[in-house]
Amino acid sequence: MKEINFKTLSFTEKIKAVFAYMKHPNNRGRLLSFMARYLAWQIRKRTVSRPKVVEFFDGLRIYAYGDCSEAALVVYCGLPEYDEMLFVSNYLEPGDCFVDVGANIGVFSLIAAKRVGRAGKVFAFEPLQKIGDRLKENLDLNQIDWVEIQEKCVGDFDGEVKFTEGRDLSTGHLATSLQSEEGLDHKNDFMAPICRLDTFLSDKECASIPIVKADVEGSELFMLKGAVETLKNKKVDVWILESNHRCKLYGYPRSEMFDLLRDYGYSLCLYDAKLNRIEEISQLEEFYHDIWAVLDVDVTQRRLDRIEKERST
Repeated sequence: MKEINFKTLSFTEKIKAVFAYMKHPNNRGRLLSFMARYLAWQIRKRTVSRPKVVEFFDGLRIYAYGDCSEAALVVYCGLPEYDEMLFVSNYLEPGDCFVDVGANIGVFSLIAAKRVGRAGKVFAFEPLQKIGDRLKENLDLNQIDWVEIQEKCVGDFDGEVKFTEGRDLSTGHLATSLQSEEGLDHKNDFMAPICRLDTFLSDKECASIPIVKADVEGSELFMLKGAVETLKNKKVDVWILESNHRCKLYGYPRSEMFDLLRDYGYSLCLYDAKLNRIEEISQLEEFYHDIWAVLDVDVTQRRLDRIEKERST
């Protein structure tokens, strides 16, 4: 479930968004509890300037600010991206390495850091300083000091790139001449450092990386093109990638990203957190969802099964 900027929606679209929140797995059968949280948050963000501390998963907490749609989703749903976030929790082990591209306020990074512990490594990329500051606040709130924050974009070259804040603090992205989003004000665009994942990982002590998660508002293909050596060397078990219509803003079809991943031996999959199952899918033409690119589906499932068994004993 992605962030929704209510300021840009019609009344009918707002109602549809609320119904989508109600259908979230953490809210099914809990209508009154959800509506109470929703209404309380709507009132609070209009009347109280200080952030609210919200516990969302496994004892982890965030500071929820009223101007941040990602924080609002945590308030409404606990785990905004239910299957994706539970996969991270269910797949990572102590000592693992996790890369979070487009870390936002750090929900994925917090879950990963809790699992990998001090012996592990978490690299969180977030170029917007204000959001990066909140990411740091959330790490401090949870007394987690083993996440390395990188105030950079990730793409297909090393240098600088124009970055735009988007409609709110949670939807910043690479600026592009093809963009024509209605009402998007580019007056706050700025030049941000950008790096290739291949460059960044070249001096990191990560023999393998169980998961790279990337949510970069449509420019995922550029990130992958900057990670060709990483892909070629089969260094990453699983890529969790946003897959929607926003790629058109950057001039490429989703099929180009899918083809690149397949060329390097990855299968395109979905994960069902309720069943703890990862399965390959074939029909992607009308599919708009996050996608799991998995190096070896059978090996990945065996690892999920093993970790589930170990944690249940």
